[in-house]
Amino acid sequence: MYIPVYYFLGSSVTRGSATDGVSFVEVLSERLGCCCIKNAVDGTTLADIEERSYPRRLRSLPPPEETSHFFIQLSTNDVARGVPIGVVHMGMDRANIDRSTALGGAEDIILFLRSHYRAPITFFTSWCDNVAYAKLVEGIYELRKKYSIGVLDFYRFQNMPAIAPSEFASYKADGTHPNANGYRYMAERFIQYLKQTGKSQK
Repeated sequence: MYIPVYYFLGSSVTRGSATDGVSFVEVLSERLGCCCIKNAVDGTTLADIEERSYPRRLRSLPPPEETSHFFIQLSTNDVARGVPIGVVHMGMDRANIDRSTALGGAEDIILFLRSHYRAPITFFTSWCDNVAYAKLVEGIYELRKKYSIGVLDFYRFQNMPAIAPSEFASYKADGTHPNANGYRYMAERFIQYLKQTGKSQK
């Protein structure tokens, strides 16, 4: 029996910092009967500026070869910590990418995964009260165009059913982190996304 393996690279939203370490990842695993690998550390960045950064953790704990889909959280920590957002370069030479920026770190992750794996790559955005995050979201859409990656957009609720403000408020533990209801909502959106991309087995 085929059991898909989904790999999640992220920070506190992916880990479930406001819900005792239980996030949408665990909900997905239970709902779909899939294998979910969660590589998530609070406060970490896409930009490769420290040992705990996304790119370094990805390399130090490589995903299994049989990974079916990679999901990367578009971290809110880069803008919260004042890390430069950066730009998307024209070419695909890793040497020309400024990995000390958020978009440079994201592009580095894409190139690493593309060079070692065949599975699809999807970045997912977060709820965020920091207006600077909007520029980072715009940048990930540029990377989507360049590399044909997926984007699951919780920041703009792109291609998602509309949510009333009162309902949305009931999903949040704070300005960035979901509560248990919010994670159930996110898991449902992931399930619908996987069905649309043909990767869900249920």
